[in-house]
Amino acid sequence: MGGLALSAGLGLSRRTRRAGPRYDPDAVALFGYFAAPPADAYRRLLSDFNVALKDHGAWPDIDLIYDLGAMDATVWARNLRNPGANVLTPVNSPTVVPRVGGAGNGTTSYFDTGFSPANAGGRFAINDASMWVQSPSSGQSASPICGAGTGYVTSITPRNASDQTVVAINTVTSGYIVTIPGTTDGAGLWGVQQLDAATKRVTRNGVGLGADIALPAEGRPTGNIRLGGRSPSSFSAQTVRFFMAGASLAGKGAAIAAAFAALKSGMDAL
Repeated sequence: MGGLALSAGLGLSRRTRRAGPRYDPDAVALFGYFAAPPADAYRRLLSDFNVALKDHGAWPDIDLIYDLGAMDATVWARNLRNPGANVLTPVNSPTVVPRVGGAGNGTTSYFDTGFSPANAGGRFAINDASMWVQSPSSGQSASPICGAGTGYVTSITPRNASDQTVVAINTVTSGYIVTIPGTTDGAGLWGVQQLDAATKRVTRNGVGLGADIALPAEGRPTGNIRLGGRSPSSFSAQTVRFFMAGASLAGKGAAIAAAFAALKSGMDAL
């Protein structure tokens, strides 16, 4: 009888064991790059962010994701989509503040993604591309906050000196650059999409700014995408919190905005 009781007890012990927390495998890969092991709550936020993008079918079509406000001395430079590739290179000492973001000085400094839309071989295609940037900076700036030039241009200027939002994607003709008047606040998540060979869309916080625009794609920039300006020679002092680029991600703007908002609010609460 004693043997039976012992066996039963062992069986009960096995049944009551609990596994540790489960995280998205791509988030687990990122955890290995932290200078110090991240807190469980931060792990969960990063994992949930990835899962949200995957649930909406966005993840496979993304080349770059950065959080320049990451709560780690090294991870702000990592590409959340693929932490071992396209690590941000700070040029001329831009600043980085946890939970806030990164910024250049407006004259010489910026972050280089090392990603050339024309040469990287990623999801950013001529007729199927997008770029997204979230900034807490509400003020005006004459230069793009992010983008790439040389040959063709892809860039976002949330609010210029004339209170206009100015965006370009895969174009070089001045008439194909989109200008939206009446922008009195440059903060938010801004997106520009090349939906097909002849259609562009501009969004703010996941919502389209007016109707889609019938403008063709011409070609992809050969210069690297920069944050804190646009290659080869434009600079901005506006703060970049989040950045993303890849395929057009048509119909996914609201889900993308919600995923970034949840990550930011969760980090603010830690």
